[in-house]
Amino acid sequence: MALPKVGIVEAPPKTKAGIREITIPAQMCEILKTLRGNGKIMYMCRPDDYVFRTAHGTAFFPSNIRRDWKKILNGAAVEYKCLKTWRHTHATQLLAKGVPLLEVSKRLGHSKPSHTLNLYGHAIPDFDKDIALKVAEIYGIAI
Repeated sequence: MALPKVGIVEAPPKTKAGIREITIPAQMCEILKTLRGNGKIMYMCRPDDYVFRTAHGTAFFPSNIRRDWKKILNGAAVEYKCLKTWRHTHATQLLAKGVPLLEVSKRLGHSKPSHTLNLYGHAIPDFDKDIALKVAEIYGIAI
């Protein structure tokens, strides 16, 4: 969080759930390795390391990230959405693809799955017909 005339204030996550590891596709790892080679990113080796950092190894100011993000989206002819919107999109898409709520909740760093359900429950597909087929299968009912 940036404060006027103070800079970046770092604080621990609100809950233990905020400290987490997330998996990414192998192809994304290769992209990150390429970026690492040109000094744009580094791997987190300690809790105080940054994945994305300045040339001096410090954190980016949020205003610089927003400015660069706008440039990237503009260059790609994509409507501007703040980074938090992409977090919401990611969670919604995972749930819509059938990723279990508990796993999405862990990925987002929510301490309670009920919080994830309250925010993203609308994205969970309706499996009622599939459930009916499972019930028939459990009880040996021919369909």
